[in-house]
Amino acid sequence: MSYLATKARACTNCQFPNEVEVWSIINVREDPELKDLLLGGELNMFECTSCKNIFYAEDFILYHDPENELLAFVYPYDFRDEKEKYLQKTRGDFSASQSQTGSPGPLSYSPITLFGLDELLAVVEWDDEAKIQSDIVACIAKEKGLGLKKLHTAFSRAEKIPPLLPLKLTGGASEHDQMLAALRDINSENDHLTLYTEALDRLSKNSSIELQYAESGTI
Repeated sequence: MSYLATKARACTNCQFPNEVEVWSIINVREDPELKDLLLGGELNMFECTSCKNIFYAEDFILYHDPENELLAFVYPYDFRDEKEKYLQKTRGDFSASQSQTGSPGPLSYSPITLFGLDELLAVVEWDDEAKIQSDIVACIAKEKGLGLKKLHTAFSRAEKIPPLLPLKLTGGASEHDQMLAALRDINSENDHLTLYTEALDRLSKNSSIELQYAESGTI
């Protein structure tokens, strides 16, 4: 569930102490409108009651989007100077939460650690764009008789490779070569699919990348 907490935050302009209600836990499945606030640049933004300046009340945010297997521990931006400390804190807090009595059950994916709302926004925007481009590729693949394989969501996000990859089913060719051939076909059909163009470039240069497929990887 999502959680709204009352905090004291000084205005970034006049330093007046404002009492504000900030979202510290966000569950996108239960409260999808909070994702819209994030994408619109309105999440945890407030008007100073003294000088009317609009400011962001920075605070820790636990952001969970179960449908996209995204669990993000988002620390204030300035905490990045102690990155290793907070990576360890994320792992420890996540492990403790999974073993608590009454927890909804262990997650099949691990959390990521981010610093500042901009990093969270970049991840969420990439996920949304990858979903849009994957849907287009699925349609092209159907028209061209290409196969499709689904990557593990966390791997796709971490490696910046779209979660749905096409295969040109040709006898004798390795899966890697089938994938490259299909990606070239996709690129020639629609060169505006930037994430797939980047994936083609990366996979062409590095055949040693071990792709991690979802359990139901073949579509």
